Amino acid sequence: MNIEISNLTKTIEGQKVINHFNLLISEGSIHGILGSNGAGKTTMLKVMAGLLKAEIGQVNFDGCSIYDNSALKQKVVFVPDIPYFFRGASLQDQRKFYERVYQSFDGKRFEQLCDMFQLDVKQPIASFSKGMQRQALFILVLSIKADILLLDEPFDGLDPIIRQKIKNLLIQEVSERSVTLVISSHNLREVEDLCDAVTILHYGQKIYSSAIDTMKTNICKLQIAFRSDPPKALFDQLQIYKQTKTGRVYTLLIRKDNNIEQIITQFNPLMYDILPLTLEEIFSYEMGERGYEIHNIILES
Repeated sequence: MNIEISNLTKTIEGQKVINHFNLLISEGSIHGILGSNGAGKTTMLKVMAGLLKAEIGQVNFDGCSIYDNSALKQKVVFVPDIPYFFRGASLQDQRKFYERVYQSFDGKRFEQLCDMFQLDVKQPIASFSKGMQRQALFILVLSIKADILLLDEPFDGLDPIIRQKIKNLLIQEVSERSVTLVISSHNLREVEDLCDAVTILHYGQKIYSSAIDTMKTNICKLQIAFRSDPPKALFDQLQIYKQTKTGRVYTLLIRKDNNIEQIITQFNPLMYDILPLTLEEIFSYEMGERGYEIHNIILES
């Protein structure tokens, strides 16, 4: 299913947590939602899941609104950052509940996943470690065979092996069943490796949205040094978004162009290097433009 978010606004305790937000997410894609703490990422996912109602705007899945739509909620599943299970419940107990709630729950897949993760289905989940509890949640969620998964910090608390195993399972869901994944995470490298596209939220507003491939194609980082001051004519020919200097080395965030090397070499720099931009650098730039950046902090004694 395609997801269309139109003019979405959500207020909590008098504060606009989501502010006139618009976004299109294609079926079978993996979309990352990034942002500072309190940016509205979790609220966004809850509104998308139909757990919260927006005052303005709507979320449509193939043209259908999800709030008050129980049939659609069977196909759209929100996976919270903190797993919730009934007190004293085992994985087998939770299975029985999920089977009653979700018509598409696949018992055979549940058993296969339990074998894969080697979890005791009769042991109380409360006795599991944090990582094991998240594995238990994924076993249940993946057994639903939903069309859309809304994942809030899905890999938190997992060791690298289990983390990769779950990533592989999610990618398999996308490739084999065209499942759509929306992932909120603070791990920018993980999002960059896994997602097709990203959106950055800041105080509930969309400040950046791009396909990962487009992001890397349109913008790059240039590191360049000269014997003396750099020629102004060079900088005039480049579309520069951000500029820093360390010693003689200038680091420039610039619009990528097929003629960049031709432009640079005519000014005879001591050295230069054209590097692809990482998602972390894009995030730091976009947030820094809005005053959310790292500053030197000195504590008074």
